[in-house]
Amino acid sequence: MYTISLHKVNIIAPLGMYPEEQILSNCFQVDVDVCQRAEDYKNGHFVDYVVLNDLVHQAFQANESILEALAQNLLTTIQITFPFVHKVKVTLRKMHPPMKGDIAYAQVVLEA
Repeated sequence: MYTISLHKVNIIAPLGMYPEEQILSNCFQVDVDVCQRAEDYKNGHFVDYVVLNDLVHQAFQANESILEALAQNLLTTIQITFPFVHKVKVTLRKMHPPMKGDIAYAQVVLEA
């Protein structure tokens, strides 16, 4: 089994639950891990890093307000684009979320 990964994809986007987040934007960090059987390469199936990166960036064009919905949409899009994969893990982090205290990030992880 191969795991193909993109980690620490940094994106700035006007997404969030609160109006000020949609005006000021937030910094996000994305990790994507995609698993496929090694023998799938013999059939010409492979996960293209460039396409995977494009899918991550496109996911942030949607008008989602919560990380859970964004993670679900991205995971589903990856599964549709690469139907031969066996497992997808999406990790989304909102860096320094606008709340009390010194918080490095809020995170959502989704696997399917």
